[in-house]
Amino acid sequence: MEQTITEAPDDPRVAQRLKTAKSKAELQELVRSLDRRNMRLQKIRDDLAVQLAQARLNKGTR
Repeated sequence: MEQTITEAPDDPRVAQRLKTAKSKAELQELVRSLDRRNMRLQKIRDDLAVQLAQARLNKGTR
């Protein structure tokens, strides 16, 4: 059963890679690279949340 893309990706580069992928292996590599990017973004988000919490604590102690 084939899956279809129901909406365009936010990133035009991802959309282009989806259109030009010639094999299942290329699509799998795209998924792996997007997973890596998501992991990096989640780490950045978590780090920023920690910094925000620390800033709020520091503001309350002054």
